[in-house]
Amino acid sequence: HVKINDGDLVIGTSGHGIDFSAVSHAGGMTSELLDSYEEGTWTPTDQSGQSLTFTNNNTANYTKIGRLVTAHFDITYPTTSASDVCQVSIPFNNATSWGGGVVNWSTFGSPAFIHISGNKAYINDCSSSVGNSSAHILNSEASGKRFMCNFWYYSAT
Repeated sequence: HVKINDGDLVIGTSGHGIDFSAVSHAGGMTSELLDSYEEGTWTPTDQSGQSLTFTNNNTANYTKIGRLVTAHFDITYPTTSASDVCQVSIPFNNATSWGGGVVNWSTFGSPAFIHISGNKAYINDCSSSVGNSSAHILNSEASGKRFMCNFWYYSAT
């Protein structure tokens, strides 16, 4: 047993952490080593190719435990008539082709959610559909609107 009366436990080298291999695990398990924890901030940027500048109403923050990233942003889109799909940066590269989240509150006017694809967050309109799925919101539809969002995905590292 390790007991620390005061101070921190510091792992001195990369690639090491807390090893849970003594605990029984489920099939498909790929790691039993917790080797990363990080909290921080980032600045969400436009990824649609239009070089839009968002108003960051509150500091965007994230927590990364192992490869699991939980992030939050609160942005207002600038006034724009651009018809490109809304695409917002995420704090780390995405390891999978998906991730998702919620729009907690917005001035958009209908329910929306976050879809992570590649290394971008897309804002989707729940009330609009293309075929049998929801539709990505366009920059022109987000023009002047505020979005407070939380999302989750697995980072590449």
